[in-house]
Amino acid sequence: MTERCKTALFEWCSATNGMSEYVFFNPQKPNTYIRSVKTAWRNALRAAGFAHFPIYNCRHTFATRLAAAGVPDAIIDQLLGHARHDILSFYTATVTEYLRDAISRLENLRRSKENAAGTSDTRLLPSRHILKGSILIQ
Repeated sequence: MTERCKTALFEWCSATNGMSEYVFFNPQKPNTYIRSVKTAWRNALRAAGFAHFPIYNCRHTFATRLAAAGVPDAIIDQLLGHARHDILSFYTATVTEYLRDAISRLENLRRSKENAAGTSDTRLLPSRHILKGSILIQ
């Protein structure tokens, strides 16, 4: 998990006064989680001023950016939690340090883009995004 993600989760826990162990919980019943985030996702996009796109596109963006950061396909497969791995996975052991290195590379890619643009945008998604196929790109 990236430091940025960890910070956001701690902020969320603080903002909700730790009322639930779940990130996506039912406010009326904090001990239960929301089984579908479709409505919450649609409302969040509207509030942020983004055009609607499926939440699943974020997963594609994550994988694309890991690849752009030079993370090997076998590690991307493991980070995405694919049930089936390609043949390379039979020869590649899951090594925690490799997974951490992959996330560090992703953070480094984001920082280099921010430095090049001279910005420090902390929003989840860029204000202008392009949907190419099912992959969200900046």
